[in-house]
Amino acid sequence: MAFDYDILVIGGGSGGMAASKRATTYGKRVAVVEQTSYGGTCANRGCIPKKLMVYAADIALSWQSAPAFGWDAPSPTLQWSKLTERIQSHIDSIQQSIASSLKEAGVVVLRGHARLKDPHTVIVSGDAEVQEITAETIILAVGGKPNRLDIPGADHAIVSSDMFTLEARPERFAVIGGGYIGVEFSSMLAALGAKVTILDNSPLILSGFDDGLRQALQTALCDRGIQVLPETTAKAIEKTNSGLQLSLKSDRDGLPTSVTVDKVLMAVGRKPNIESLGLEAAGVDTKDGAIAVNDYSQTSQDNIYAVGDCTNRLPLTPAAIAEGKAVIDTLYGDDPLQVDYQWIPSAVFARPESAAVGLTETEAQEKFGADGIRILSTRFQPLKHQFTDSGAPVLLKLIVDSVTDRVLGLHMMGEHAADTVQAAAIAIKNGITADKLGETVGIHPTTAEELLDLV
Repeated sequence: MAFDYDILVIGGGSGGMAASKRATTYGKRVAVVEQTSYGGTCANRGCIPKKLMVYAADIALSWQSAPAFGWDAPSPTLQWSKLTERIQSHIDSIQQSIASSLKEAGVVVLRGHARLKDPHTVIVSGDAEVQEITAETIILAVGGKPNRLDIPGADHAIVSSDMFTLEARPERFAVIGGGYIGVEFSSMLAALGAKVTILDNSPLILSGFDDGLRQALQTALCDRGIQVLPETTAKAIEKTNSGLQLSLKSDRDGLPTSVTVDKVLMAVGRKPNIESLGLEAAGVDTKDGAIAVNDYSQTSQDNIYAVGDCTNRLPLTPAAIAEGKAVIDTLYGDDPLQVDYQWIPSAVFARPESAAVGLTETEAQEKFGADGIRILSTRFQPLKHQFTDSGAPVLLKLIVDSVTDRVLGLHMMGEHAADTVQAAAIAIKNGITADKLGETVGIHPTTAEELLDLV
């Protein structure tokens, strides 16, 4: 059977872009179907606009410390609308750049909603026409979308993608959920002057991260004036004359039963965006609400693959990119390629910044036993904050195999945590031992050099 394309990618986000561009390097005929915006969540509603807002918050934090370094000037005033307009302008430029790069690579772009008709046929419904497109291989890269709690008044809340279109910075802000999305937005809005409350159903924020890191960051956020309500859930949201009243249920005594704010952000995770995709018609199985895949991102239908947040794996942009490239290299390269998820670093762009790679202390104990690991850790005040009382101590924590001396995990909170962990991840992934790490000479004075002095 002759197909219209060798590869048809549904979804123009990070994973889909990576797969489509990689396929053209093998000389394949490639098309991408995108309904809304190139770049997916990361470029339009996540990583990029969020990091730009973090930089705006950094300026506010730096200004608070300026007098300690000899600066004497009036306090600046944030023009929220100007910030959001600049962010949107940058997103628009990204859209243009992606469109140009696809054209240069020879990828055909089809605009509209895609629905699988059978394992090799996709119906694309655009504004003006409906097309049936066939492909030898189909890659599903449709991403995810924010969850919403099913509570009374849920429609009064916003989700993460709404943060960049707010008309004004809220004076009072509540976040339901203490994951990385909720923590990051809480941190940046607090730095920009909002009164912030986080409620989480766990004792500590950032479930899934190392407990020591979780505790350190939670303490730091509280020290910066953020109210953290642990073991607390939202019961209802009611619009009142004084704002949005958020009713609470807590398993701890002494915590408030309600808070009144200007905006409520639901940051309670994300779910795969697979409705109306036609998976059943194409014989593609799902599991726990996501597209089921094997270690090579292959679905239950041999010629259909799925990458990124529409699968239940690691919901990070670099992971989606790696999966997209791996699918193409497996199909057309010399050797099948699996993505190694164990050594993919992650970061939380709160202030203080936090990052991690490898095993947590709990995971290492479960795998090697309490006596099979050793913990090397330190806390110290970075030079930047020794003139002020505003900075949280840096936390550095290494998890080491007691038998082989191999570094199993690194967890850090403090300035440049993401860049430090990113660089260290190269060595950790390739099996560096604590002894070899200690033999490395650092750069002085830097925060990262303290990592080398742990051993």
